[in-house]
Amino acid sequence: MNVDFYCGGIEHAQMHLIYARFWTKALRDLGLHSADEPFNELLCQGMVNKAAPWCESCAITLSVDHIGMPCPQCSDSLGMRSAKMSKSLGNTVSPEEMIEKYGADTVRLFILFAANPTAGMDWSDIALEANYRVMLQLMTVPETILNWGSDTSGIDDWLIARLKQRVAEFDEAMDNYDLRRAVEISHYELIKDINWYTRRGGNNSAIGRTILESWTYLISVSTPHLAEEWGRCLGWQHLVSASEMKRVELLTREEEHLLDYEFMMRNVLENARKVKTIAQKHLGGDARILTLIVSPEWKNQLSRAAITYLNDGGNVKQFIQVLKELDFVNESNKGEILGYWNKRMLSQIFKWDDKSKSLILDEIDELEVLGERTKFIAKELDLVEVIVVNAEDYSGDDGRENSALPLSPSIVFA
Repeated sequence: MNVDFYCGGIEHAQMHLIYARFWTKALRDLGLHSADEPFNELLCQGMVNKAAPWCESCAITLSVDHIGMPCPQCSDSLGMRSAKMSKSLGNTVSPEEMIEKYGADTVRLFILFAANPTAGMDWSDIALEANYRVMLQLMTVPETILNWGSDTSGIDDWLIARLKQRVAEFDEAMDNYDLRRAVEISHYELIKDINWYTRRGGNNSAIGRTILESWTYLISVSTPHLAEEWGRCLGWQHLVSASEMKRVELLTREEEHLLDYEFMMRNVLENARKVKTIAQKHLGGDARILTLIVSPEWKNQLSRAAITYLNDGGNVKQFIQVLKELDFVNESNKGEILGYWNKRMLSQIFKWDDKSKSLILDEIDELEVLGERTKFIAKELDLVEVIVVNAEDYSGDDGRENSALPLSPSIVFA
């Protein structure tokens, strides 16, 4: 039987692989076993680099002892260049000193987040300190969450759905040995999710405990000592390292919609925030009212038809013939729709990413989604009122409804 998985430094692994493959195949040819390869899977780790003196004229890297000195060969001034850590250059760091100063979890978190296993990385004391600050923030998370109140709200369901999504993403990252992505999810993105939850009025400690019970296992992969502290805060009598995480169910269709609605609203909110800055210069004062003009239905239908056609392998140049046969196209609007396709929609189709195309195909009711969140949008933008209206029902005479697109309502401040 061969080895399931072999992980090693790239220089050593290459040499080991040559010998291992030679002997495996030689012994196979002698009839002593039937394995064709020594390892089912091989992962070669990247190199860790750190700055060292470099002479441009001589094209040589020198020991750190030469920092601040001229080149010993040509007397030119030395620069600094990233080089593989080695004892001969002296550009190494002491794990003991780093652990003594920041703790083992911080050092491990930095190494895992700085680069994927197969990629090289440049050592950075500044980045290590930044990870230490993250660790200090994470230390206070359980106490903060467990001290939430008992209020229930619609955003509770969003947070549970978000947890399911994050766990699925974490599992996928680990399966693909994408440790950087896994750490990003467990130590960075989930914090952002908690912050968004509280920003949206979430204040339910029971929901928070549910999140923590799974989150603790996610952080334990890279920061096991911190995970044990979280387990203690949760009142667990067992070690995290000696137990298994409870199974997290897959997202339901309803939960996927919750995530999509919030995603769409956040994009609109961020766009409105950018437009507000410009609008207030033209208004000569503070904006007080925001009108969001949602794309007319015929644009939504046109978008869905075009995306479906291209997803099925259709040629975009031939879609114009398909467009003429669509149910909502008639003699009275054909000219407007054909003109809009050529001038705006044709290029827009290629600007939408896969996520946006998926949302458009799901036929999300933007009027309803944004309408249910007007109070929050108004609060975030410090406005008196937010109005959401269909382009067909917009009563303004400024023609702003014409720029509305699926997922991108026209934004009008007053």
